Amino acid sequence: MSQTNSRSCFLSLRPRTRPRARVVCFPFAGGGPTAFSSWARALPEDIELVAAQLPGRGAALNEKPFRRLADVVDWITPELEELCELPCAFFGHSLGALLAFELTRVLQKRGGRGPLHLFASGRRAPHLPIQRVPISHLPDDQFITAIRAFNGTPRVILDDPELMALFLPALRADLAIDESHRPMLGEPLACPLTALGGAQDPFVSHEQLRAWGSHARDAFECRVFQGDHFFIKPFEASVVAMILRALEPQGSVLENRDVRGLNQAAI
Repeated sequence: MSQTNSRSCFLSLRPRTRPRARVVCFPFAGGGPTAFSSWARALPEDIELVAAQLPGRGAALNEKPFRRLADVVDWITPELEELCELPCAFFGHSLGALLAFELTRVLQKRGGRGPLHLFASGRRAPHLPIQRVPISHLPDDQFITAIRAFNGTPRVILDDPELMALFLPALRADLAIDESHRPMLGEPLACPLTALGGAQDPFVSHEQLRAWGSHARDAFECRVFQGDHFFIKPFEASVVAMILRALEPQGSVLENRDVRGLNQAAI
């Protein structure tokens, strides 16, 4: 069953007094809002970044994590509708891309305001079946061995049994969401859609990335960067610049200051 909102579903990493637009981020499995801390610091003063803070991690560590995508969507949607009163761009990485997509579909079905642009990163298109072997049910030692291959969990956590004991429930629950998800047919998205991926991502092929195009009613773009599943870290400046351009009034020019301080690897 879905939880009730006893706290905010989102955290503003650098609150703005009068933002004109928002970037709404949905983290990867086991991740939390702090994954986007550097992005928030780099944004101009009129753009606010908020990130989903799901149960079972960070400040919500003692809350029971969700194991079904439908429950996460039901929990987040009311607050997300309020956030979308301002122009928004949605960004989701890996499991977060699936969540951002499903939430965009719900908002569209309700007839309310949704994102101006959806960025789906490091994730196969949502209609494609999972191809990796399910791991969320494995014993701890086997589970930890399996997630090392994702290259997204810091070694300081992986190598610390006490930290892993805190981290595992949320990560298991998130992977259970991924493994149990059964896509449902729906209308193509009304907003532009950009799929982002890493050329060396062992979990998402170029073909699986381009397949996101079948969910776009109009504008679709597929961008591939040199990197693995977590290519967004070395290329964060490029990714943030793309998101900001989607929020710029037509004809505006993005200034370099908007992405100052972020990693800027060569594409």
